[in-house]
Amino acid sequence: MNARPVRIGVALVAIGFWACQNAGQDRVFGVQATGIIKGLVYFDRDGNRALGAADTSMKGVGIRLIVTGTHDTVGRAASDTAGQFRFTGVPIGPVTVSVDTTTIPGDSLHVVGIDVPSLTVTPGDSFVVHVTVSYPLVDVAQARALAVGTKAFVTGVALHPSQAFGDSTLRIADTSGSILLTRVRAAVATGDSVRWLGTRATRNGQPTLDNPNGLGLGTGSTTPTRQVSTAVAASANGGLIDAALVRVPGTHVTDTATVSGNRQLTVTDGSGPLVVELDTIAGFRGGALVPDTIGAKLDLTGVLSPVGGAVWHLLARSPADVIAK
Repeated sequence: MNARPVRIGVALVAIGFWACQNAGQDRVFGVQATGIIKGLVYFDRDGNRALGAADTSMKGVGIRLIVTGTHDTVGRAASDTAGQFRFTGVPIGPVTVSVDTTTIPGDSLHVVGIDVPSLTVTPGDSFVVHVTVSYPLVDVAQARALAVGTKAFVTGVALHPSQAFGDSTLRIADTSGSILLTRVRAAVATGDSVRWLGTRATRNGQPTLDNPNGLGLGTGSTTPTRQVSTAVAASANGGLIDAALVRVPGTHVTDTATVSGNRQLTVTDGSGPLVVELDTIAGFRGGALVPDTIGAKLDLTGVLSPVGGAVWHLLARSPADVIAK
């Protein structure tokens, strides 16, 4: 009579033990470990693709967290007035940081970098992500091919001093080509390396960068120079070397003229005529003018400038560019 309650009691104790064990396991498996991802969206104002004192925060840029390899969004946020965003409770595992590009203002601005685009969250992790928004950074050839109205950064070496021809133009070059800058306000010397932010425009049928702001990177760089014939210079090789700095040796003068107070020479090396402009502002006045008599032999250097149609003139930058033989 006393055995039955003992057995029942043991059974009840056993049931209670396993119930406690199962309840504990449910609690363990029900806890979802998470991490934190926070960051900053900033406008790279100087084009160096690194956060610096010149840069400014961007508000209202949409950020998403996506489970890597899927289309599943696990978090959405927007940068605040300080450019900051924050995700808490991020599930563990691999996630990718994505930017809603429709929330970035302007036609030329775009995301140029996310320093940690993909990461794997483990329990208690905290990550910091920098999102860089700026204008494209292109070489000269790419700048020439941009759509009119597009803003971009381009780095090049100045082929002549600013104000060399009494206007606001400047020609720059890199290994990919050369281009004319218009409405230049900065003081620049020949050989200065400068990163420019300008707007793609057109003058005399040729691509230009208009109204640029510049950041000096160095001085005394070698100016890219091409040796060409008079015929190639007069057509800028079909426009392929527009705004380039060229050397044209072995020419002789076939004609001279005065246009708007400046001297013009027509020269040839036997391949075809080329008009050379000697601007008084570039120093061609008085005794600095070379003998411009018919038949004078000259070695010439200068930048190519379109005058309409398929014709280019050579602009001598200073008297040193015209050497009498």
